[in-house]
Amino acid sequence: IHIMSIDFTLLSTLAPFWVYNDMTARKWFDKGSWLLPVSLIPLLGPALYILLRPSLSTSVIAQTPVESE
Repeated sequence: IHIMSIDFTLLSTLAPFWVYNDMTARKWFDKGSWLLPVSLIPLLGPALYILLRPSLSTSVIAQTPVESE
């Protein structure tokens, strides 16, 4: 129970940081800025962001280097 409580607290605390990083990667500040404070709500906030976020544009995908196998 102790480790599970620490995990839940840590992931809930870091969720706004990950949401902000994803928002910057998708360049989605104008319409989705209200989702950043909502991401403070454990489980519901990040889940709502994942459902409402736009897909990555092809230009962002094209800029990432592809490793050959």
